[in-house]
Amino acid sequence: MTAATPHAPAQQQPVSAQTQQSWEHADQVAALAGTAAASLTGRAHELLKALLALALARFAAKGATGSLRALVEFREWFATEVDRIGAALPDPARVLPRLEDALRLGAHQAVIESGADPLGRHELTLDARMLGQLAATRDRQRAYLADANALISVARSRGDVLKAFALASRAVTYTDQGAANLVHDAVRSGMDQVALAGSWQQIAIGERNCCLRCASFQGAIAEPPDYVFQPVLPGRWLTAADRLGATIPFHPHCRDRGRLVRADQSRVSSLMEPGSLTNVLRREARRSIVLGLALPSESQSARQRAASDLLARRGGAGLSEGVEQRARRRIASGQFRTRAVITTR
Repeated sequence: MTAATPHAPAQQQPVSAQTQQSWEHADQVAALAGTAAASLTGRAHELLKALLALALARFAAKGATGSLRALVEFREWFATEVDRIGAALPDPARVLPRLEDALRLGAHQAVIESGADPLGRHELTLDARMLGQLAATRDRQRAYLADANALISVARSRGDVLKAFALASRAVTYTDQGAANLVHDAVRSGMDQVALAGSWQQIAIGERNCCLRCASFQGAIAEPPDYVFQPVLPGRWLTAADRLGATIPFHPHCRDRGRLVRADQSRVSSLMEPGSLTNVLRREARRSIVLGLALPSESQSARQRAASDLLARRGGAGLSEGVEQRARRRIASGQFRTRAVITTR
């Protein structure tokens, strides 16, 4: 009797040079966003971590004893620590050099992906809206910290302490997210400025396991000067605002990008032909949802509902009969599972 042959390991799927380049660009953007956030909140995160442990221990030792004096001492100490966190949050304008780097990165990516002409003597400029967001971030920081101090000034229970800590923490995480979002906005702005200078269109391109929101825009074409993408897969998971259109990035830490294409009628016609880039992207977005290709952070139930919605449409999801039948069986049996895409990355 011959021994059973062991199963061969799963083959990794090869990727194109363009896909690899896209990943490298996304990694550069993510690294730049992380650097920008760390430049504003690195020290504050350390203080927050220490504050939570010390606050609960000190409250148990002093604030919970019933002594008014001990409670007042605890409140004063906590307020001082919150002020230290505020002092560790520098002016958000400190992130401006990172935004300028992001602007250049976006412009460079647009040029190498499309062959567009560099802007040359036309200078890249930061959107005035971004500068306004920096000022708004500072105001929100101060508001959260002031609310934390106001709550701790009347705190009497452990729950009050945790709520005050949550407000102080929100000042830091809001700054983190704001800095990262601005980097993504600056990258998009750099690409838009190159596209606008050459009157290019943009096509929304994402990864095969992108989120439902991003999948809804895959293959959409945006026109200058605003480059607003209309959803091509208007599922019920989209908000009312998304149904009216959205710009890249579609959400914080979005890895979608806009690929530049010439905005002339012959080019648009070729883009819409069977087998064209736009149609392939739209088909792959539907296939991704039906097969459950998703990141670990994607909601399992939301993905299953989306797959069910697509398959329930008249004419199905527009995929091969074998793919749709397999997906229907998995949903009916309760065995629908999201899974990651294996690549050479």
